Amino acid sequence: MGGRGILSPMLLRVLIAALFLVPTGALAAETAPSVEAPSASAQKSRAEQLDELFATLKSAPNKEAADAAESSINRIWLQSGSDTVDLLMIWSLKAMSGLGMILRELDQDKRAIEVFRAALAIDPYLDDVKKALGQLEAKQAGEQT
Repeated sequence: MGGRGILSPMLLRVLIAALFLVPTGALAAETAPSVEAPSASAQKSRAEQLDELFATLKSAPNKEAADAAESSINRIWLQSGSDTVDLLMIWSLKAMSGLGMILRELDQDKRAIEVFRAALAIDPYLDDVKKALGQLEAKQAGEQT
């Protein structure tokens, strides 16, 4: 990548525009099974709670456990105390996989693969991301032979 970050100014503008197209109803946390988020009175900080939940998500033995951990993470992220920030968080929940899809559409396959792999490192049960990554890797393998 030659020192450039993942997001060029043009890609950042495209991603921000795409976030406004994400239907908020499709991202509602109550549609997925959940693990209870630690209470506000818990001794652990918000960062510690998130670290534990991300570790749980990464090592989840099945999709249901991953969905539960993801739901808890989303619930903690959405507890900002600001209605505006909460709405922006809902819009951005799918940004990582969305960025990969945008990069793929812009024929930036290597960068899309990096983003998809990063998303799967956090949540290995993102079926659409797995499928897209598999397609891009197969395409690259065909180009290299």
